[in-house]
Amino acid sequence: MISRDFLRSVVSWEIVARIRLPRPGWREAARRATGERIEQAGAVLTNVRRQTEAENEILNRQRAEAAAAAERRRSTSSDSAPPGAEREDVTSRLARITRRLAKAQLASKSCAASIAEIDRLARAWTRKRRAKRIGLPKRRRV
Repeated sequence: MISRDFLRSVVSWEIVARIRLPRPGWREAARRATGERIEQAGAVLTNVRRQTEAENEILNRQRAEAAAAAERRRSTSSDSAPPGAEREDVTSRLARITRRLAKAQLASKSCAASIAEIDRLARAWTRKRRAKRIGLPKRRRV
């Protein structure tokens, strides 16, 4: 840092008087000011966070009330539905269940066929293995 005395020795007094050099301790003052600004910003953020949390609580409460009201509406509308609508609902559900049952039966038959094929192959392999051990002649397919 350049001192005033050095400047006085190099340039004239009038020019030195016009030059604004930082005063001693300016760094500490800047640090303090910055620290104060950071504290103020933290306080503002804390207040905003509190307000946001309060608004969120209100919104959550409103959402819960709206969900309860919607559930009540659904309940009363299903209670007041005509009997024919209930019959249609039961009929459509029965048709869906019947289709699913048919698919499941097909899958079950397919699995049973696969298991039977696996069993057949396992028995054939076991016979082959035993025949090798004992030295029996190979079985001919008919």
